[in-house]
Amino acid sequence: MFWHGGGAWNDADLVDVERNASATPVKPKEFMAPAGLQSQTLRGAIKGHAVLVTNVVCGAREIELWTLSMRGAPDAVHRTELASLRCTPDAARDKEIAASRPDRAQLDDAIGRRAPARFDVADRSGWKRIDEGEPEVVQLEGPASSILMGFGFAHEPTDAALEQLMTSMHAKLGSGTPRRLSFPPEVHFRGAVGSLHCPDGWVALIYMEPGDGEVAKAEAITGAHCLAAGAPDVAWPR
Repeated sequence: MFWHGGGAWNDADLVDVERNASATPVKPKEFMAPAGLQSQTLRGAIKGHAVLVTNVVCGAREIELWTLSMRGAPDAVHRTELASLRCTPDAARDKEIAASRPDRAQLDDAIGRRAPARFDVADRSGWKRIDEGEPEVVQLEGPASSILMGFGFAHEPTDAALEQLMTSMHAKLGSGTPRRLSFPPEVHFRGAVGSLHCPDGWVALIYMEPGDGEVAKAEAITGAHCLAAGAPDVAWPR
């Protein structure tokens, strides 16, 4: 469960959730938030495991509740967790949150014009592609539940652009080469960010792995390289 500034899912938000969890909407009355809070639930799967995702609006905040089951259906647990939610809006704080949250168009402007993410890793063993195959974004899952994402840019990505990519992950950019990522303590992930200047543009690479503290090595980034101009895209296994 996590929250950030926002409201009910819009069409772009739904596309993101449906892509990440291969999810589809459920009947509105199947999962209800308490006290008349506005909510919407999607049912899907992540790596073959059933998952339920609910968006709840609480003042200027969007609460997302994700329940994944390794065996069986997550319905009972998700319904219990959802029923336990309580919302006590703070009008003054909500005003600050609403004012500080850019809309989708502003996010797109900050990120910049996109380009195909054409890159390869030093050792492909254990890596498989888990996104929907869009040329501008390549998302890979590797050994020990590690994740490597490549975002294609037409120009060198600025810090502002990288920070916008981090907003959905609740991560913050740090220092170092590659730059380290910090996550909230409850997330239990760590990571790093780097970039490649390629013949087709730039690729921002984001690496994440389970664990606390700073990532010791980010070989998935330091060993990554651009594809040569005219070379075919990598045929990643799925």
